[in-house]
Amino acid sequence: MVVMRSTTTFLSSIHENKKMLLYLIFLIISPFIFYTIFSNILIPETPSYIYKGWTKYNEPEFIFKQTISIAIFGMVIFATLLFWKYRVPVAMAGTALLLLGGFVDISTLVEYMNIPVILFLLCMMVVVSYIRSLGFFDYFLERTMLATKFEPKLLLVFFVLMSAFMAAAVDEVSSILFMSVLIFDLAKRFDINPIPYLICAIFATNIGSSATVLGNPVGIYVAFYADLTFGDFLMWSTPAAVLSALIIIPILFKNFNIFLNEFRAKIVAKEITSGVPTLTGESKKGGILFLIMITLLALHSTLEVLLELPTNSLLIAIPLCLASYVLLSLKDEAASFFEKNVEWWTIVYFMFLFSISSTVEFTGVSAKLSILLIDLYKFLAEILPSPFQIIVIFILAVIIIGTLSSLVDNIVSVAVFLPIISEVVALNVPFGGILWWSTLIGGCYFGNATPIGSTANIVMLGLLDKRYNKSISFRSWISLGLKISLLTSLIASSYVLLLKIMWG
Repeated sequence: MVVMRSTTTFLSSIHENKKMLLYLIFLIISPFIFYTIFSNILIPETPSYIYKGWTKYNEPEFIFKQTISIAIFGMVIFATLLFWKYRVPVAMAGTALLLLGGFVDISTLVEYMNIPVILFLLCMMVVVSYIRSLGFFDYFLERTMLATKFEPKLLLVFFVLMSAFMAAAVDEVSSILFMSVLIFDLAKRFDINPIPYLICAIFATNIGSSATVLGNPVGIYVAFYADLTFGDFLMWSTPAAVLSALIIIPILFKNFNIFLNEFRAKIVAKEITSGVPTLTGESKKGGILFLIMITLLALHSTLEVLLELPTNSLLIAIPLCLASYVLLSLKDEAASFFEKNVEWWTIVYFMFLFSISSTVEFTGVSAKLSILLIDLYKFLAEILPSPFQIIVIFILAVIIIGTLSSLVDNIVSVAVFLPIISEVVALNVPFGGILWWSTLIGGCYFGNATPIGSTANIVMLGLLDKRYNKSISFRSWISLGLKISLLTSLIASSYVLLLKIMWG
């Protein structure tokens, strides 16, 4: 036993040393690579770019800032991928370096922290934890088990469809908070590994979040920039999301076949049965609160119009009111409940990750990337017929935004890329309007590619770490997640392009 433990420790040490070596290599060579890239991208001195103030980004001072700030940005992201447990201190260090180097100012840093998203996450964690403590999720799980007759494959289908629906109807964070609690309770009851079902739920959540403007902050960003309506999403995005959610089910069956068979054998061996669950007064109270929360969040945009309130004000006010009610009802236990049930490690990480992304716009990196995309379009315009120009640009935009989303976080990457897409659309190119959907597809569908690809991923991993003190390795996630991302983004892109060709 001692020898086995020593061997495991030794192998773990080698693995950590390899990761550290890889990280140090990145820190050494990345500044040289980034300097070469940014020094060779020059913004033309045209009246429009002079008016925007972009030409200053060609100066050596700004090229240096672009190089170092992106190197620091990469330092934080790479550390998150390799050393997940240390993501917060590394993000803190990255933010400090940006401030010390003058690569970003304090007001921009605070603006990019995205406090509305932070408040939403914090309040939803409080409300969902309270509903769980009342026993409503236990009752809901019992009803689900009865409906699926304890069949693991039917449970997988339920988790996929329910996750996608919840994400589309409310939002991705609410969806994964709710589904994670259900899966954790299921895993505890049957003594199974929760990770396979969690992965199914998170993949479906990210796909479903693209279906409506409510599902993902990415959709809200895109809607604001492109002036898109709820109806536009129902036409251009919802069918693709539904089809993608259905297509991943057989893939998940195949990938988790061993787990599903073992779960089924465990149920048969224990002869597990269940009577009709009883809805107690406490669980009924939790169910009413859950129904109120879901209904209000789903109708928040309609209520904002009726009450003439600023966009998304109710999206924040509703969780704040519900969390306030929860804490007041807990009386003397409120403080301890609040401290225990808010994932502070995840919340703080989001704040620093969002703020670090500000350097991309502040130092002119996004301006130079937009120049690259515009130059690419002009090049394609010379060699390809009109429709094919946009098709190529659309696919490239999905891949670029998707890659960035999978390595950073989809909110951050789309916020960075929307101004770039805006510059291309402003050229009034034929069919250019569909490029807005490339940001949605790249941002949402590629959120499944890596563990840090979306806000929902990081929330789920934070919950898993707190509850089980375990995580999902980057290698095991990407081996399935990248396939899912490529397949579903291809389906969604094909749908948008075909719809544009058919309807003009």
